[in-house]
Amino acid sequence: RSSAASDVYKRQGIITATRGFGLDLLSQGISIKPEEIFADPDTPKFYTRTQQQLVNIKTKAELNYNCILEKGDVEDITIVEITYNVSKFTEICRNEERAFSNFYWVDEDTKQIWKSAQSIGEQAGFFITEVLVP
Repeated sequence: RSSAASDVYKRQGIITATRGFGLDLLSQGISIKPEEIFADPDTPKFYTRTQQQLVNIKTKAELNYNCILEKGDVEDITIVEITYNVSKFTEICRNEERAFSNFYWVDEDTKQIWKSAQSIGEQAGFFITEVLVP
């Protein structure tokens, strides 16, 4: 009996790749530095996102998206009985074939992403992450 390892790779809270989930996100990058995406609270921000994605077991595709990030309302979220006052950011990315939305709940002072819902591909769906310890 063997067990397969599954991994999610992130940079500054933004998913950059996955392994072990079938049609993995091989790599993902954005045209601005991840550490700068929430540094300046002025939105909207416009940038591009590039993904290398497995589309079947032996074929990969490079997908390019135009994205816009907008800051939404301040919300309280609770993670393991601790409540955080955070701003919800919505990222909408699209190309000619596909569009998706990612959501980030960010502490405005520290820029910590406490919770996110991020697309890892059309077939693989979304990852919802919550930070237990920063």
